Amino acid sequence: MKLGNKIQIINGYPFDSSEFNSEKNGYPVIKIKELKKGSVVFTKDTCYVKERDSLKQYLVNKGDCLVALTGNPPNKGGFDAIVGRTCLYKEEKPAYLNQRVCKVTSNCSNLLNKYLSYFLSLDKTTVNLASRCSGSANQANISSKDLFDLELNIPSVQVQQHIVNSMRRLVVYA
Repeated sequence: MKLGNKIQIINGYPFDSSEFNSEKNGYPVIKIKELKKGSVVFTKDTCYVKERDSLKQYLVNKGDCLVALTGNPPNKGGFDAIVGRTCLYKEEKPAYLNQRVCKVTSNCSNLLNKYLSYFLSLDKTTVNLASRCSGSANQANISSKDLFDLELNIPSVQVQQHIVNSMRRLVVYA
């Protein structure tokens, strides 16, 4: 079944560089370069933007699933820079979502967010998304439509929870 009406996608905000500060005043901004396979990695170069009510819809909270809509094509470089790579936001402090990064959530009761995140983070899913890319040889792009068009067999919520719990144990003990 296509993900289409089973998910909601929030695309990032196109911040103007004049809004950025490096004094860590406000919330960090999640840019594509900060999405690594599995998690968001902030560095000394991370930009911050002061909190504004008008940006509430672009807030990312702990546990949110993020996807890079721009990156390397599948035949260039590793997974840390490939278009379609997915990670979970694991920080306690919220952050803002920058353009070309999106937040994906389930909008139906029979698809758990953690299961959706697990599916999107699979290497097979990343390669599938990356193979749909358009753009130049050095910069590949995917769209929200590419995510909506992904096929996923959705087992019962109980089976999804079992899979999520099993994956959590594997990560803890690996």
